[in-house]
Amino acid sequence: MDLLNIYSMLNEMFTKAGYKRGAFKIHCPSTVEMKMTTVGDTVKLDFINSRPTVTFKKFIKISREVSGVFLSKSGGTIELNNFPDLPFEYEDIDS
Repeated sequence: MDLLNIYSMLNEMFTKAGYKRGAFKIHCPSTVEMKMTTVGDTVKLDFINSRPTVTFKKFIKISREVSGVFLSKSGGTIELNNFPDLPFEYEDIDS
């Protein structure tokens, strides 16, 4: 994924429709504050105050706030409030 694709994906997250990929949609409020830290080869994004929301459909449509994201070399994990974390691989979201 090149930088233009990353820019486009992030920009879509701030639109009313949000960024959609497969069964997932991510929407950000107009302002998102985060703290970024590293531990070894992992980058951790912690969202503060206004957080992104992820919506997905299993059997029913579920929306949860994202409390954080772990990023490593091959993929990452989305931490959700009051719900199991969602692991992903970069090739799953590559356009």
